[in-house]
Amino acid sequence: MNSVKKYSCFILALCCLVVSAYTLCIKDVSVGVSANEELHVLIDAGHGGRDGGVTGVTTGEKESDVNLKIAFALKSELDDAGFKVTMTRTTQYGLTDGSGAWSKQADMRIRKKIIQENNPSLVVSLHQNFYPTSSSPRGAQVFYLKNDEKSKKFALCTQNCLNELYSKYGAQSRVAMPAEYYILKCASSPSIIVECGFMSNPKDDGLLDSESFRLAIAKSVFSGITRYYSLR
Repeated sequence: MNSVKKYSCFILALCCLVVSAYTLCIKDVSVGVSANEELHVLIDAGHGGRDGGVTGVTTGEKESDVNLKIAFALKSELDDAGFKVTMTRTTQYGLTDGSGAWSKQADMRIRKKIIQENNPSLVVSLHQNFYPTSSSPRGAQVFYLKNDEKSKKFALCTQNCLNELYSKYGAQSRVAMPAEYYILKCASSPSIIVECGFMSNPKDDGLLDSESFRLAIAKSVFSGITRYYSLR
């Protein structure tokens, strides 16, 4: 075999090795995960239907719609990596018990039921922030249940990834914060709320209206998930 053919075979073998290694890393997210552990993430797209949440100060977009778009983008990232994914909401509508009636209390009870019946390994609830008295606050903010160390570690990983993203757009880093929100108490597994940006800020609002930025948010949350698993 001449030197050119030898070199070509070497390059081909190297490429196959790289692809195989990449596939193993993505499909396994293997650091910190036991062989028989199921990687199951529940994504909760906040609000929906009559409960549109906050509204973009410049775009007029409803929070509920932005949440759902990011939820689907995150699901795609997780699907590609081999995770099992459950979503509490997959349409623009709110959650009802089948009677046709809707109330905020019923909606939240149904979300809790979905979470508890599916028993995921992680819960991510997606929302958008709004500061009513000032348009200056920017960036993503992650919340975790007070005194829950696993959720805190998950929140810190995700907050760091989102800070890395927003720093590229001139926003200062934010700090993951403890909270007592209802959705954080629905599972025994680590749970976080991700406020993906401030719809009261014209720049954040404009970014969140962009499909490419929503995908970047989803990728950042996905990175937070994989970082959490690597640190356990």
